[in-house]
Amino acid sequence: LATAAAAPLIAPADPTAPHRLTAASVAALPVRAERYEVRDTAPGGLRVRVTPAGVKSFAVLYRPKGSATLRRLTLGTFPAVTPDGARAAALRAK
Repeated sequence: LATAAAAPLIAPADPTAPHRLTAASVAALPVRAERYEVRDTAPGGLRVRVTPAGVKSFAVLYRPKGSATLRRLTLGTFPAVTPDGARAAALRAK
């Protein structure tokens, strides 16, 4: 029986590539001229959005029951909310 490989706990060479989000990896995300998102590889659909102003906010995409539309639930901003706290909130929200 094959098992999925665990996501590495270290950030990839490209910090904007999907990886398991940690406080250190989120802190290291660069600010760019355009807003962008980085997905967490852990189950739950967590992502962090980085704005040109440097705000880093956690969110999860979800589909309300009976709806075809994806919605975004913002869980809080870093560092007030940690990646582990946001990951737990994302799992509860789904």
